[in-house]
Amino acid sequence: MRLICLTLLFTLNTELLAWNGMGHLVIARIAEHQLAKEDMNVLNKVYSVLGSLKKFFSETDNSMLEAAMVSDTLNFEFSGFLAYYHYTDVPSVYKNDNVNEFKFDKFQYDLKYAYNSTVKIIKNSLDPERQKTAVVKNGLMDSLMLRYLLHLVGDSHQPLHATSLFSSTLNNGSFKHGDFGGNSIKIYDVFNKNITDLHSLWDAGVGVLDDIREMPISEQNRANVELFSLAIEEEYPEAFFGELVNTSDIETWTAESHDFANDFVYSDIDVFPIVTPHYITAGQKVCKKRLALAGYRLANVLKSLYK
Repeated sequence: MRLICLTLLFTLNTELLAWNGMGHLVIARIAEHQLAKEDMNVLNKVYSVLGSLKKFFSETDNSMLEAAMVSDTLNFEFSGFLAYYHYTDVPSVYKNDNVNEFKFDKFQYDLKYAYNSTVKIIKNSLDPERQKTAVVKNGLMDSLMLRYLLHLVGDSHQPLHATSLFSSTLNNGSFKHGDFGGNSIKIYDVFNKNITDLHSLWDAGVGVLDDIREMPISEQNRANVELFSLAIEEEYPEAFFGELVNTSDIETWTAESHDFANDFVYSDIDVFPIVTPHYITAGQKVCKKRLALAGYRLANVLKSLYK
């Protein structure tokens, strides 16, 4: 089943692999805001680590924004490069199906594996004793893995990056091997943004996010990201989430996303491809909350690594 999933994802349009560009930019910007308020030394350290590879990715000086999109850029330009690092397919069974009918394969090399690996590599780069004997010196892997970390924190908070729906009854049994994170569920393009499946709908924040891929980012798009980030922070400040912002466990993040998929993403599945106004309203609130929480958590992860 996993081989089928990987093959499908490599052949799908790669824009379906993550929050779209604006989503990752917003998460990174919220984290920058937090670090600028709480610990500029950490933020400057992040900029310094990113700086060693900045010229290879057309990134703006002293910014986390473009860096947060690098792993998707590698997907776009290198035919799905490490695409399976962006999601973890936790099974969910449709309410009218029997869970015992399905066989679920577990795949080790997924989003959770990638995140834990990036953290480990970054921590090792900060250990002076390890660096004495390291074959690959600082400035390469730690800089590249920091870019992956910025991205993966965001992906882990997208509900359809932690779920695959299984059903032998829906859509003439076409989901017996899962819906590949909603990629197989077709919907009407209600926003006229080429959003024709459930996964791309949630990548687009149920309509509130634009797809930005340019590097470096234009001044206009940077301004749009800034305004949207500030609006989300005002609507959902860090205090809104309480102790949740201090949760740094990738298992918890993806479990939350999986629960949101069950409770919200698939809530209207029996009426798809129609997307109802109520679904749009509820879905946009979920996405804004997940974007805000991801940004606050990203700031805390960076503080734990670089303080």
